[in-house]
Amino acid sequence: TFVQCPRKAFWTYYWGGTGLVPREEALPLLFGSAIHLTIERLLVGGLSVEEAIKEGKKAFGGLEEGRRLEQEWLFECLMVVWAEKRLPVLRSEFDFLLVEKEILWVLGEDDQKVILQMVRPDLLARRLSDGELFYLEWKTTSSGGEDWARKWEKNTQVFCNALAIQESLKERVSGV
Repeated sequence: TFVQCPRKAFWTYYWGGTGLVPREEALPLLFGSAIHLTIERLLVGGLSVEEAIKEGKKAFGGLEEGRRLEQEWLFECLMVVWAEKRLPVLRSEFDFLLVEKEILWVLGEDDQKVILQMVRPDLLARRLSDGELFYLEWKTTSSGGEDWARKWEKNTQVFCNALAIQESLKERVSGV
């Protein structure tokens, strides 16, 4: 686990001497993870929509049958519509550079140590029309209204990640 993600290892095994492990994954986290995996497979995995959805559905394997079937159906509907309506627009406007790739952002350093922050942008893409760099995040919610959308204008994760990308890649992020 440490090799995969040191932060996950800390919380899973070391925090408080035993680590914290939930009894089961929260449904919204399962759904979001399935979305991220499927979009990643569609953007860079060379998979068809059906194959990518099949990969994403694996996230729901631990649920009881009724809940699993419900979530798989909702997930599949969302991904089919996204792949048909949004993906072609993204492909026509952007060249995909990095999908779910870790960037190590140097927060500080001295002669003895370097402090790093791991940042994993969902997508870094270059706009084809002018070559500008964009940082895209995939977010899912059950209640996305105007208030929900407005909060992203001042979201700390978005600002920190954009700054981390700019400083690490030495290139201005033109949009999020």
